[in-house]
Amino acid sequence: MYGVLTPFGIFKVDEKGNIVEFEEREVVDELLDRERYKKFLEENNLKEPTEEVLRAFRKNLVEFLEKNYGKERTVKMLNYYISKFSREKIARLNRRDRLIIQVSSAITDLDRILNLMCERLREWYALHYPELEVKDHEKFARLVRDYKKRENFRDFEFSVGMEFSEKDAEEVARFADAILTLFSLRDELDKYLKELVKEEMPNLYELLGHILAAKLLSAAGSMEKLAKMPASTIQLLGAEKALFRYLRSKGKTKPPKHGIIFLHPYIHRAPKKKRGKIARLLASKLAVAARMDYYTKEKKGKELKNELEEKVKEILEEKE
Repeated sequence: MYGVLTPFGIFKVDEKGNIVEFEEREVVDELLDRERYKKFLEENNLKEPTEEVLRAFRKNLVEFLEKNYGKERTVKMLNYYISKFSREKIARLNRRDRLIIQVSSAITDLDRILNLMCERLREWYALHYPELEVKDHEKFARLVRDYKKRENFRDFEFSVGMEFSEKDAEEVARFADAILTLFSLRDELDKYLKELVKEEMPNLYELLGHILAAKLLSAAGSMEKLAKMPASTIQLLGAEKALFRYLRSKGKTKPPKHGIIFLHPYIHRAPKKKRGKIARLLASKLAVAARMDYYTKEKKGKELKNELEEKVKEILEEKE
């Protein structure tokens, strides 16, 4: 026997899709979640339907509803539940976690653009003053904008670079000013992202910080998907290529131990042999935090973080 979950209730069907029993109940709120649905199947000794059973069941559904409720009421029921599901779908699409994904992606794009523009600025200004050595991109751009020509630098003595006219210096300074504007925009977006993550994902924020929490959410696709993922999947988010390479090699290469969460200091600062164990521990805490953030909105991030810190210390103190 199979159990089919529908907006009208639970249908018990045989392998040919014939309806054997029907329990009318409101299931949209109670049983739509996959875990609760599986629990219901276990309690009633039912299996999840296969695609063939579902196809056969759909053919029998309208006929069954018309027979038991009449054609007019069946049409009303179908229209009601279609509109209800549409409202719920729209509500899911309007979740603010989508804002986090977009802002995080915008910051990533800005970082890539800024790196390209800063490299171009360095090459451009090196024609005039190749001896200027400043590692920080933003500081370099600010110096170029403020001083323009090499003669204006306090410590300038001699340079092998070419002479810049006033027009040349103005243009390179204007380009540097555009870069600084983008740096300012990035800082503002970073503050906005921090506020969003702290509000929407307080527990994940405590464990990961706003940047890494946003990256994890982007890799998952949505807060709903992340909350439903097991810890093992969260652990490997972002390492899909390495995982598929391992599967294609049929065990000849080593499987990945971590994905995006490798950026967490507890993992990338740990000894190589202990990273896998810490990654599993962190992923288990993230799974709990994600479920709290999505379902209950309980703020227990600090407790989870304290537990994580204690267990990480234990792992690091273990003798190899």
